[in-house]
Amino acid sequence: MINNMARLDTLLKDFSPNGATFNDQILRDSAVAVAETFENIDFESVLVGGKAAEILYYHSGHSRGSDDMDFILAPFMRKSEFSELVSKPIIEKLDDRYNITTSKKRFRYGIKVNSDDEQGIDLNFLTKSKGYLSDTSDTNQTWREIRNARMIQIPHTNTQIKTYRPEDIIAWKLYNYDQPRAKDWYDIKLVLDIYHDKIDRTYLRTAIIDQINYQINHKEKRDHSISPSFEAQLIINKLMRPIKSR
Repeated sequence: MINNMARLDTLLKDFSPNGATFNDQILRDSAVAVAETFENIDFESVLVGGKAAEILYYHSGHSRGSDDMDFILAPFMRKSEFSELVSKPIIEKLDDRYNITTSKKRFRYGIKVNSDDEQGIDLNFLTKSKGYLSDTSDTNQTWREIRNARMIQIPHTNTQIKTYRPEDIIAWKLYNYDQPRAKDWYDIKLVLDIYHDKIDRTYLRTAIIDQINYQINHKEKRDHSISPSFEAQLIINKLMRPIKSR
């Protein structure tokens, strides 16, 4: 799909993705605890970011370490609801093997899972805002991402977890950060290398446009430019070309 990836290869030359992978028991246990918890409640939890990318391309022989897992949580959940419906059952599933602590920041609930060997995983549940998620129509970006997410098997387990589509991972990583980061290009390149013939370019264009519009609408709050870097533009130019009729 992308013919000229030399610039990205240069960026990634010295990149070493440290942290836990799905070969590590603590990460598998944490992912299974989240997946099993959300099977039994009327809320959605979708794995996003680097771990969503890794779980998609894991069986190709690649992995990328990380010390956290990020989830989009919807609809909006109050702190008391999160404590009762999410924190409590996850802690019950894990506290016989790990040390668990919880935290709350603006639009984010956190559960930290620590092992005796000091390896830790942060489970971050992103709620965005109540107003943003009150619109559950198909035109709402978050709900589109959630409804199009896929159930993917957690490596070395019999449990599936809801995970971002490859197209949403690419769009998220192209526009969701102030500056390009090596680990994001690592994920983008691997997802494209592995899924190049399965990428839905129409859906990808929708995902990219949604991210651009989100950044425009929040530009003043974020106080940074939404202009894509050279690397992002290289990818976008190739992916956003009109699809030729066959």
